[in-house]
Amino acid sequence: MKKLIGIIFLMTFVGCSSVQRHLGSGDMPNVDVHTQATVGLTAVKVLDVNPSRGYLFIQNQGTNNCFVVFGGAPVSPVTGVLIAAGQYYEPSADVTDSVYVVCSAASQNIQVVEGHK
Repeated sequence: MKKLIGIIFLMTFVGCSSVQRHLGSGDMPNVDVHTQATVGLTAVKVLDVNPSRGYLFIQNQGTNNCFVVFGGAPVSPVTGVLIAAGQYYEPSADVTDSVYVVCSAASQNIQVVEGHK
């Protein structure tokens, strides 16, 4: 897990292709999408439905709580899976539905990594 978080940190600042060249393709997870979003009190769709999704990692880089909902937009910032400020969510089962995030305050930075099967 620490290695993956390190890879995500590097991808944020130097880009996916640079990290892959540095580490070699054998060390990279099967990352298809690496997204950053600014989320607030209105739900934001961060990923579309993807039947090939085999990996999902969502990190709350903000200072307030955020919530993740699969399949449909949450109606309020207290529904869904809680990701506390500075924490992450990495589901153990494949989640292929669309992914929405809503937060309890404006302008929270969210990082999303999606991998294929």
